[in-house]
Amino acid sequence: MNADKRKVLIITNMPSPYQLEFFNALASVFVNLKVVFLRKSVQKRKWSMPEDMRFQHEILSGSLAKRIKYTLAILNEQFDIYIISGYNLPEEFIAINFLANSNKKWIFWAEKPKLAHIGSKKRVLWALKHVNLIAGIGSCAARIYNEVFNVPVFNLPYYCNLNRYKKAHREKTTRVKFMFSGSLIRRKGVDVIIEAYADLYRYYKNIEMHFLGDGNIRNFINRYITQHKLENVFMYGFHNWNELPGFYKKGDVFVFPSRYDGWGVAVNEAMAAGMPVITTYTTGAAFDLISHGENGYVIEPDNVEALKLYMERFITSPQLIDIMGQKAQSYVFANWSLEKGVERFARMLDLLA
Repeated sequence: MNADKRKVLIITNMPSPYQLEFFNALASVFVNLKVVFLRKSVQKRKWSMPEDMRFQHEILSGSLAKRIKYTLAILNEQFDIYIISGYNLPEEFIAINFLANSNKKWIFWAEKPKLAHIGSKKRVLWALKHVNLIAGIGSCAARIYNEVFNVPVFNLPYYCNLNRYKKAHREKTTRVKFMFSGSLIRRKGVDVIIEAYADLYRYYKNIEMHFLGDGNIRNFINRYITQHKLENVFMYGFHNWNELPGFYKKGDVFVFPSRYDGWGVAVNEAMAAGMPVITTYTTGAAFDLISHGENGYVIEPDNVEALKLYMERFITSPQLIDIMGQKAQSYVFANWSLEKGVERFARMLDLLA
């Protein structure tokens, strides 16, 4: 693809690793891409500041008034397309209202919305009725935006570098290794995981549970392990982005029973590592990545029995791990590479040509 000469501005929350991978890939095509990060980090995110940013960027600092002043200044500069990713921060709120009152071409790019939350912000609700295009992060988000707003909607999910997760084959052992990666918080359903594992461990000793991440219910999980005398549970804590592939290679089956996730990039990563995935229909990625019974299973949130059922299926029929894992890996590499993401981004911009 030839370098695209359109000037594109993206305003987003903070430099998360998977976003940076995508922006770096975009910068190889969109030579006039500029990204403004409104925060260097947020309290709940422990990622170290990435150094590899091969695109024009600004990371705002200082007082809120200073950040708002810069946001308005950059919006007054001449770009062909402006993209705002989110509405929760004051700068995002001001940006989408500024653009809604302008003649500029702009896109709102976000995960599936919490409609009650958006509805409480009347100016946001009004502004999104005056956007040129809404880019939903995943087909579920796109469908919801399409139902609520009478504007063109495009599906632009998250894409990440899959190559670093790929493993050639699964380590052959007599154990079935289940894995979770993400924040150890109730929203992610990790309490459901440990309860399901405890019930299964009563009957199957050839299983392991690997937790990668940290959060406010880690102590609860540790107490649960002690109270139920569970073995083969491994708690790795938080690890930085560059360390994740080594941990993913330990897993056979990925469990991600989130009660709510706008997308869930961990699903992309796990499938790239050759793991079938058990997730929920309240996880955005489930709609685009998981074919139930082919490369994973999709269950209801908060359903311990359903999670146990499908975990047990892999325990009693371990051949499914390789069969479904290979399908998972093949699917994401064929459809969810960074290159595919860049192509999709270009098609989205063409809609505003």
